[in-house]
Amino acid sequence: MNILVFDIHITGHHSEYISHFVDYLVTNASKDNYYFIVHPSFCEKFPEIVAAAHKVDYIHIVPIAQDAFLTMDSVNRIKRSINYFKLMNFYSIQYKVDLCYLLHMNVFQIALGLYKVPYKIRGILFMQFTNMKISSVKDYYYYLRRYFPMLLCIRNQKLDSVFLLNDSDSAVLLNDKFKKEAVFKYLPDPVPFVVSEKDFDLRTFYGIDKERKIFLHFGSLSERKGTLDILDSVYFLQENQKTTTIVLAGKATDAFDAVLSEKISKIRKVTDVQVVWDNSFISNERVVALFNQCDAVLIPYKNAEASSGVLGHAIHSGKKVIGPSNGLIGKLIKNNDLGVCIDSINPEKIASALFSKFLDEKSAINSAYLEEHKPANFIKTLLCT
Repeated sequence: MNILVFDIHITGHHSEYISHFVDYLVTNASKDNYYFIVHPSFCEKFPEIVAAAHKVDYIHIVPIAQDAFLTMDSVNRIKRSINYFKLMNFYSIQYKVDLCYLLHMNVFQIALGLYKVPYKIRGILFMQFTNMKISSVKDYYYYLRRYFPMLLCIRNQKLDSVFLLNDSDSAVLLNDKFKKEAVFKYLPDPVPFVVSEKDFDLRTFYGIDKERKIFLHFGSLSERKGTLDILDSVYFLQENQKTTTIVLAGKATDAFDAVLSEKISKIRKVTDVQVVWDNSFISNERVVALFNQCDAVLIPYKNAEASSGVLGHAIHSGKKVIGPSNGLIGKLIKNNDLGVCIDSINPEKIASALFSKFLDEKSAINSAYLEEHKPANFIKTLLCT
């Protein structure tokens, strides 16, 4: 059988999921051929994944052309969905695939409702509408923007499985709602088991005094991740400014990069809060060290409907988080006693949560959670084995 795995983005979980897939297939011999359709710079950025894939002859890494990548996105959601679908379908037909995995399915939903395909489709759905709280006309509008694409998508007769990260409740609800026996499936968001970088000391490396508490904000930086609210929260800290360090560890778009740089520069001039921004590529081993050595993790995401890989890292390191009270993230934090929930994501609320006594309590590492969320179990679930 020929199987396509499609994900042409390169940051955060995109490369992590492909790495988990390749690692599993290398250590578990397969009779099937796997074609990974990836970002133009994937081989350059992740040579270790490519080297692992080359150990066997049934894994093929296929970067798309840069020109093709640049034509994918469009302001028009329907056109964007069709663009992604046509590129995926081109490779699916070329390699005569029997099954296609969409590692980020959301953008494909509209097109999947409009086009027929001769192969089965399985995909990971992020930010499903089931976890949205509707309290205004604006909320309802965004609910419909999530609901109608799925209503279209579910019409495709070749849709075999839709995986929902960390959300068994929504899997049951959606199967019932759309009269499907088991199309919607719970998928454990993988927590990588990586050894911390040896001899790395967070405080020494970034020049952080021992009396300061370190709050880590990790991953791609953006307005919807609450990055700006975190920075603006420092003005509400008052007597705690001299004992606060915020470490931003992640990349930002060029436009957002300029906004962050300006905000950080101002904070350094007018407050005693230390802000560190490491926007370089951070190895997996160093990521583990950052989580192990910080005091708490900041995930004040404004779109809380999806799961968070950062939450998994915090659980693995036994660190409390500050995050939203709503959505799937809020449910996970509350149900597992993982940190402080904020009802409204804004600078003042974040500031009041930073020095909550609850954050001083180290989380007990949840062994059962980590066992269930091993990358191998993530892949086994996707493969329906």
